[in-house]
Amino acid sequence: MTSFARCSDRAPTPRRSRATVRAMLTARQLTLLAASVVPILARAQGAPPADVDPQLARLIATIPAIDNHAHPVLPPPNLATDRGFDALPVDSMEPQTDPVAWRPDNPALGEAWKAFWRFSDAPPPLKMEGASDSTATAWIRMRNLVFSLARGRADLAGAADDWSCLLNDVPSAAVGVLYKFHHAALTNSGRKDTAHWRLIKAYPAETCKLLEWGLRHRDKLWASRTAPPVDLSRYVIRMLGEVGDAASARLLRSYVADTEVGRDAVSAVRRIEERWEAPVSR
Repeated sequence: MTSFARCSDRAPTPRRSRATVRAMLTARQLTLLAASVVPILARAQGAPPADVDPQLARLIATIPAIDNHAHPVLPPPNLATDRGFDALPVDSMEPQTDPVAWRPDNPALGEAWKAFWRFSDAPPPLKMEGASDSTATAWIRMRNLVFSLARGRADLAGAADDWSCLLNDVPSAAVGVLYKFHHAALTNSGRKDTAHWRLIKAYPAETCKLLEWGLRHRDKLWASRTAPPVDLSRYVIRMLGEVGDAASARLLRSYVADTEVGRDAVSAVRRIEERWEAPVSR
């Protein structure tokens, strides 16, 4: 015999609040409204106004509305006469319509760019606590040279003054700083854009003079825990092989019999001869 549960035994159906019913009605009304209005709008947009030539309207509709290229202008002072940045330069507009904060003559804009991109017109300060005067001077002078090269603006007068100080006033410390640049560049072995290689490439004659001084005065080289004298000597000899000339080769030959750096001296002489593509006379 089949039994049927009484209505009182069934789980009660949850009652919907008036707010819920009102929200449901509103959603249904919006759906019906969208369904009826969208086709009308689509037809209205597809048809051009009555006073527009239909053939012209169809032609205009086929033109892609994508401006996928830039309009760079020439930098000042040529900016004032540059008319080639656009096919239709709007000369009737005001000279500058950018917001005040974005205008080139706003001093805060330059400071903001410097802070955001971390660039400066002057080299960064150095912390030289505990360093001797000659060491601090060598670092400052080398920093000036590297900063000028990194900016891509050669300061010939400043570079001449820096090299004069390095070669005549603090050569021992200067060799040590150059070795530090080399040591830092070891993590980028093979790259020619490090500060060490940039200095050598930009100033081969000055670097050669400094290294020759270091070879003649091995006992006066600026040594440290990370730069023992023998490593400094070997570095000086190897780099002379890269920037040295005939005079450097003659100087290197006097160290061929040295028990510590003899082999490095032989390799450096051969490297100079390879670069000169001929044996260097004694």
